[in-house]
Amino acid sequence: MEQTSKKKTSKPYLPEFRERAVRLANEHRDEYQSETFSAVARRDKITPSRIQQMIGLAFLAPDLLDQIAAGSQPLGLTSEWVKRHDLPLEWQAQRDALALL
Repeated sequence: MEQTSKKKTSKPYLPEFRERAVRLANEHRDEYQSETFSAVARRDKITPSRIQQMIGLAFLAPDLLDQIAAGSQPLGLTSEWVKRHDLPLEWQAQRDALALL
């Protein structure tokens, strides 16, 4: 019997999710001082909490971003997981949180 790999590939949309987060942060960074997340969300047709989650992805540790770009992030690290959890800003704390996935 052929042995199968235990590592599954993650959904490929995470890199696109992060790229959108960075794009939104860059496009709207000057507006954040004068415009609320709610106003930006209405304009971009997403929820204010989704904008906050996406912007948070722009602050992931560089090695985690590399894993996402390569598609080798932990299997449990999906956009659904990101929607339900707040990742800390400190990079080592991010690694520790994601090591549990």
